[in-house]
Amino acid sequence: MERPMSNVLDDVKAMERHMRACRFEGCAETLAKAVVEIERLTATLDDIRDKLYGQWFEVSGWHLNGAQEPLDSWFEDNDWLDDTESI
Repeated sequence: MERPMSNVLDDVKAMERHMRACRFEGCAETLAKAVVEIERLTATLDDIRDKLYGQWFEVSGWHLNGAQEPLDSWFEDNDWLDDTESI
């Protein structure tokens, strides 16, 4: 399943290409900066996921019911896994 951030990145890249084709250079430059920032944030989020997922951490109450649950279930429930990762 594709993560939402990659959809945003694809959309912003498409807008940047369109702006350049239409010669809206100021807008294209802004979008180019947005692409760089989205890529940086995506890499940071991927790094966080890679360091925490599969480590058998337990969290208490992230469903606000006080029960302990595997942190991995949060990643799974929120589509934070790569297509290549299996649950």
